[in-house]
Amino acid sequence: MRTSHSAIASSVKPTDEVKSMQQDSIIEAKQVRSQQTQEKLLNALNNCLKEDFFEHISIAQITEQAGVSVGTFYRRFKNKEALLPYLYQDFGTQQRAWVLSLTTVKQESLAQQVQYIIDNCCEFLSSNAGVLRTLHLNSRLYPEILPTSQLSERSQEYREISAMLIQHSTEINHPQPSMACDMATFMMINGLIEKILYQDLTPAIASPLVMAEHCKQLGAMIVGYLTAKPE
Repeated sequence: MRTSHSAIASSVKPTDEVKSMQQDSIIEAKQVRSQQTQEKLLNALNNCLKEDFFEHISIAQITEQAGVSVGTFYRRFKNKEALLPYLYQDFGTQQRAWVLSLTTVKQESLAQQVQYIIDNCCEFLSSNAGVLRTLHLNSRLYPEILPTSQLSERSQEYREISAMLIQHSTEINHPQPSMACDMATFMMINGLIEKILYQDLTPAIASPLVMAEHCKQLGAMIVGYLTAKPE
């Protein structure tokens, strides 16, 4: 069972293991057995993250869930933190597929498009909250774990979401529509991440609304920003 967010807010601290991991890079397994083992471990970690925070998950838990020995784990990885670049890569593949699906749908109006994006983002982020929280925290503490190619892909995905809004440019009154759509994308994603991952921490506690109403009000704010007529 998950521990409360407030109980672990200050528990993520730099460790010698993580500092050691920072120098590691993604080394793709070449043998089929190694690939299968890596996949089992990542699937196991994903399952563990549905029930607990990364900081509280042991290697023994991961290997038991994966059905492999602890010795097998250490032959492939130095520590559990060494799994993070692979977890990020794996999540990136899922996110890319989701964005591609998301961007195929154009709504009739700007307001509908904004709400469509927000509702779908909320569903995707909520269903991957454990993995996302792990990556969200650790990538800020240790940006070295993030492959540069993955960062470039995330940037491209944000631009694609922004492009969904610019399709309704006739409704946008901001003097710089492209910049405004980029800002709207940032506000949507950031507003959802804070509410979903850290709902009982600041600044999320500033919005005591239930998630459905939070999404509705976030959409209204974004539409208001994009459609407000300049003075």
